[in-house]
Amino acid sequence: MKGSLLFIVLFIISFSVYPQVFSKITGKRNKVYRDSLKNVKYNYVLPFLGEKVREAGYDLPNPAGAMLGFYWQKQNLTISNLSIGIGDGDELENIDDWTEFEYIKTENMVYTFRPDVWLFPFLNIYATASKFTAATNAQLSQPFELSIPTVNKSGYGGGFGGVLVYGFGPLWVSGNFNMNWSRAPGVDKPTQSIVSSLRLGTQVHSRNRKHYGTIWLGANYQNYLGSNTGTYDMTELLPDEKPRLEELKEKVEGKIEDIQKGIDDFCSKPGNKPACIVIDQVLNELKDRIEVKIDGINPPDVLLLRHGYNVEPVQKWNMVIGAQYNYNARWEARFEGGFIGRRSFLVNVNYRFGFIRKKDQGI
Repeated sequence: MKGSLLFIVLFIISFSVYPQVFSKITGKRNKVYRDSLKNVKYNYVLPFLGEKVREAGYDLPNPAGAMLGFYWQKQNLTISNLSIGIGDGDELENIDDWTEFEYIKTENMVYTFRPDVWLFPFLNIYATASKFTAATNAQLSQPFELSIPTVNKSGYGGGFGGVLVYGFGPLWVSGNFNMNWSRAPGVDKPTQSIVSSLRLGTQVHSRNRKHYGTIWLGANYQNYLGSNTGTYDMTELLPDEKPRLEELKEKVEGKIEDIQKGIDDFCSKPGNKPACIVIDQVLNELKDRIEVKIDGINPPDVLLLRHGYNVEPVQKWNMVIGAQYNYNARWEARFEGGFIGRRSFLVNVNYRFGFIRKKDQGI
């Protein structure tokens, strides 16, 4: 896997959110309810064209909503265009050819608030605000083997998106697209991500329509945009056990010696010398702190590594299956699981309401 220095911890969060959709009421046993939809006046301000769609026999959700949700995701990441620097140096030096990870794994938990509104019967727009935690661990295989302990970080995010929906008979199909920005310590600017998805579903209900809900199957796409830079304290990588510190010191010393000899002729090439100088400096600074910790003293100084990178999920697509239960027209609960690719789980509670036209309020 093309990778980066493991010292970089990524806190990249994306999550799927989507509103309730509408379905056409069909079947002989639903004739009475379907006729009632056509005969009862639609008195909400939104969505536009809502009254015409209701008259055609479509059951519309309340037009506005406020959701509280929880989202969990576990996935593998890959890093490219890795560059590093130390201290207050000038430009970062690219070290992609020097580094490789066996894996970079991250597990995210996101708590979300999302208001939404139906502008048209086929278009819903929403915004999101979130708090997240991310646990990241990795296994570095080049320039030497090193297990990176789990690093836990937290941050905040937000975004916006929209859903297009089309109902045909008892079925509906929806397409969701959203953009999110997340911010975590050690990263210079918010990380931007996109999520898009397609879902096919149908409404299910009891014979008297007292209980009803929705089930669906779909596919979800997730990716991250642009590059980012940040800083990381490399002393956080140092283990506490003396034998492991001594083993790490030997690895670092061996790599320093290889660099100074021009390992594999890489450092002897003029274009690679700046990167070799930076790597040699980083490893020597790390060696000094390892020696201090071997002596039983926590390193008095941090070792801030400046870095730049691009990141992508190893698996951008996954399948999703979900269900929604409507307690009544205002309260609904939603569940969705992701598989065949990234593993994910979503649960949320949504309160729906609407704004009644003034003339229908008797004003």
